Amino acid sequence: MPWCFQPATSTSGYLLSKVTENNDGGISGVLTAVSPATTSLGADIVTLNLTITFDGADSLRVLITDASDASRWQIPSTIVPTESSAARSSATASNLALEYTTSPFSFTVRRLSDNAVIFESSTSLIFKDQYLEFTTSLDANAGLFGLGEVTRSSGLKIAPGTTTTMWARDMPALAFDTNLYGSHPFYLALAPNGTAHGAFLRSSNGMDVLYSSNGDALTFKVIGGVIDLFVFNGPSPKAVAAQYTSLIGRPAMMPYWALGYHQCRYGYTQLQDVIDVRNNFTAFNLPLDTLWMDIDYMTAWKDWTYDPTNFPQAQVADFVSDVHAGDQKFVVIVDPGILNVDPSWDLDYPPYTAGIEADVFVRDGFTNAPYVSQVWPGPTLMPDWLHPNTSAYWKASISDFWADAPFDGLWTDMNEVSNFCNDGKFSLAP
Repeated sequence: MPWCFQPATSTSGYLLSKVTENNDGGISGVLTAVSPATTSLGADIVTLNLTITFDGADSLRVLITDASDASRWQIPSTIVPTESSAARSSATASNLALEYTTSPFSFTVRRLSDNAVIFESSTSLIFKDQYLEFTTSLDANAGLFGLGEVTRSSGLKIAPGTTTTMWARDMPALAFDTNLYGSHPFYLALAPNGTAHGAFLRSSNGMDVLYSSNGDALTFKVIGGVIDLFVFNGPSPKAVAAQYTSLIGRPAMMPYWALGYHQCRYGYTQLQDVIDVRNNFTAFNLPLDTLWMDIDYMTAWKDWTYDPTNFPQAQVADFVSDVHAGDQKFVVIVDPGILNVDPSWDLDYPPYTAGIEADVFVRDGFTNAPYVSQVWPGPTLMPDWLHPNTSAYWKASISDFWADAPFDGLWTDMNEVSNFCNDGKFSLAP
């Protein structure tokens, strides 16, 4: 990152006032923009609320929000909690120390055991309607890991001078040095002496994270929301991972059969192709624990359907029974995009009708009508996973489909949400 992309502290930033110390050693206060404020990328939000709290013994939370607008997007606590399981179960004194300055506002987090700085807001804060920026200094000799969901051609360690763009999208897995499906604004810094610390920006907004060319700074540039930052003490890499997952949730325990040999591919034209593949595994004495079926089985790519000609439901059910009789498992794909049925079509499609009746589809912010995207079936509506009716709607869809052929696992794909954006690739016919 060129030096000119780093803002000078003297040109913008905030002053901290009305400071109140919390019982846990954290602080609350008001941040007021320094004059002259910046005008590029929009006007600065003049007044912000600041809250810094200790989250259990080994993490600290920094929350900065617009003092006048409570409607700014924040991830609901039902999706990503706002405190770790350690904080919920214990009031242990912190292993961290907080230091701060008021003019211009900055803060430093130190590890008490060795006095190491694990987060330091080294340049000024920028907070606009659609642009947030802050920077932490780093040990230039430390190794940096994490940030996004990226297959890096250079290996797990992030190279200095790297910009990581995080934006959840449908991305083929065989792509290097670009963000794939998920957005994970978390990093782990490993010092030369083997100690480690980490930080997590609790944000689902798109962002760039810039690692300076000499490895001494990390800058977050975010296109909205709030700053909700968690700093993790470590001091070992394993401890950082435990502290991070104590907040976002531990990985789910997978079924034992998921660790076996699996077979899947896109492009089978009929059920017999899948049967032949399974038979060939047996004929050549190859281990096979689980078979998967891609979207080939659907009727014109419509969710919760079987193609009556090439994948008849009754024959699929018989095949699944035979798979189970062979002590094997069966997984079926579903793409959470429901065909938007045009009134002129002579088409009865219960997943569409039930979704409209339950009002579970994402709405267009301008028209308030269900937002129409385009995925495999053509014009497509996407379930709104934050809608209170969606869980029941989706559960009923799964249950009804399972009754047709009792699959062992459901492969949920393209729920980022993916959109082919009406590129003319697919027909709009049912």
